[in-house]
Amino acid sequence: MGQWHFESVGFQRLVYLWVAGVLMGALAFSCGEQNDRQDGDGNDSETNSDSDSDADADTDGDSDADADTDSDSDTDADTDSDSDADTDIDTDTDADTDTDTDADTGKDTVTEAGNDTATGTGNDTGTDTGTVIDTGTESDAPVDSESDTVTDTASNTESDTDTVVDTETDIGKLCPEGSTNDECQDGCSFRVDAEAVAGGDGQTWETAFQYLQDAVDAAYDAVQSEASNTCQVWAKNGSYFVYESSAAAALTLRSNVHVYGGFAGTEVLAIQRNPGRYQTSIDAQSKGRAVMCSDLCGEGTILDGFRITGGLTKENGGGMLNIASNPTVRNCHFIDNVAQFGGGMYNDNASPIVTACTFEANKTTTPALVCDEDVSGDGMRGGDGAGMYNAGGTPRIENCKFIGNETSEGGQGKNCGTIAEPSGGDGGYGGGMANYQSSPVIKNTVFEANMTGDGGTGHAGAAGYGGFGAGMYSQESTVVVTNCLFTANVTGNNSDDGATAGNGAGMSIWESDVYIYNTTFYNNLPGTTKWFPGKGSAIYVLDGTLQLVNSILWDELELSAEKVEFGTHLITSILEISYSNVKGDYEGTGNIDADPLFTDSTNGDFSLQEDSPCIDKGDNAEVSAEADLAGNTRISGGTVDMGAYEFQ
Repeated sequence: MGQWHFESVGFQRLVYLWVAGVLMGALAFSCGEQNDRQDGDGNDSETNSDSDSDADADTDGDSDADADTDSDSDTDADTDSDSDADTDIDTDTDADTDTDTDADTGKDTVTEAGNDTATGTGNDTGTDTGTVIDTGTESDAPVDSESDTVTDTASNTESDTDTVVDTETDIGKLCPEGSTNDECQDGCSFRVDAEAVAGGDGQTWETAFQYLQDAVDAAYDAVQSEASNTCQVWAKNGSYFVYESSAAAALTLRSNVHVYGGFAGTEVLAIQRNPGRYQTSIDAQSKGRAVMCSDLCGEGTILDGFRITGGLTKENGGGMLNIASNPTVRNCHFIDNVAQFGGGMYNDNASPIVTACTFEANKTTTPALVCDEDVSGDGMRGGDGAGMYNAGGTPRIENCKFIGNETSEGGQGKNCGTIAEPSGGDGGYGGGMANYQSSPVIKNTVFEANMTGDGGTGHAGAAGYGGFGAGMYSQESTVVVTNCLFTANVTGNNSDDGATAGNGAGMSIWESDVYIYNTTFYNNLPGTTKWFPGKGSAIYVLDGTLQLVNSILWDELELSAEKVEFGTHLITSILEISYSNVKGDYEGTGNIDADPLFTDSTNGDFSLQEDSPCIDKGDNAEVSAEADLAGNTRISGGTVDMGAYEFQ
């Protein structure tokens, strides 16, 4: 019994211990499960530091910590990770040059450690669509959430790309103390406004002259009275119809009077004007030529910043006529002017300086044939020099463009009773420019898509030639051409089987001395007829001297295999071609015959690719210009390149 009792007691104790263990285990499991339910993941260490790092992806660069590019990276243990990807495009207008609509100081800082606290006072408005809400006290709305979308309403108002100075520009930077720039002087000046009330004196914008000629005359009178060595005319933007003015004639320029266009009507110095934005036109409305500079227009005359249009005359110089004078013409656009010679400009023993001007869509006319006892009946030749005609003098043309100018076609032959078979007249010569007994210097200028007229039909006789020199024609002249481009110029044709097309699409030289440096000829087209196609796609020389160095003569036209046509009198023509790329090959020092590898000739980019055979193949001894046609440094790499553009 005792033994059984002892064993029973031991067994009973074991049972008790086992039951107690089970009960304690169950209790522990129950408590753990309860804790797990509180944590949500069975891990009792929730950090929930909610490091809401408002990184603010403002492009304004001011380290804004607004709620713009909130990227709530809540490091809850449940792996919540708000990555707010706002597409904020702020262009702040704060005092620190930010253009944000926030009124913040540009130095918002956010310090977060579970409680968002922003020191900025911004007022970005956003559209929050998130479901995880910050518990911080960030004062910059909106409340952070999963996908904040913030849209700034600020806009960039500084998008002026004009190359001419705007009226808001700091004058001090443009006119430093001691500046001698004429446009920085605040002395003698007269204002003109096409919409002004008649009777003004031009001393202020409120009392501006109504007519441009009145302002020019007043300025000239001030110079003559020795009130000033020079005087300026400021023309507010608008159209000045010269034949409706008090003078009812072409605008006549005067010595030592500087006429500027492109004003808004608020400026205090000429340097503040902006011709690119405020277009100012001199319009002749086809009633006569537009501008004239002659006996009272000598040294010190400036015309700058005008669109010159509507000139029409049966004489010379539709847009502008310069007689024995030397004006400076800058930043002007001669467009849609017509004359017998020099549709855009005619220089008669004048030596103007023409800079940064465009001559576009100007034309010449053909005089009518009137039969009398002294007339054979042959058709009259078309007018020459649609863009510009130089007769005597030494004009200087730089950084200009001659585009789409066209000479007139030759006149039709008539039976005037003196000959049985009168012929048609030639088309006009020199679509872009014509030079006669003059010495122009042309630099950094483009001749593009100019044309000469067709030959006129005969009266039972031969038709006339198509005009010569679509880009440029020179006769009995000395011409220097540097860093220029001749492209897509076309000489005249004629449908008559017996006619001869025009020669020298790029340039025609007759009894002249022409010196060409670093110039590119491409895709110029001489005229075509059934029997007598034109000669000289690039250049045609007849009884003249041509020196061509560091240049490119290249195109893909089948109508003119030779890019240089030397005319029919080779013995009297002197040709010196060297260090140039001539398609079809031409013997001479340094010459090559290889594709120049233009960057994109189809779209008018004639710069050189890096593997062009024209790079470093020129002659430095024949370089006088410091910059190429694009304004880049002319010699880059030790040796000058061929053509108008230097590889950089």
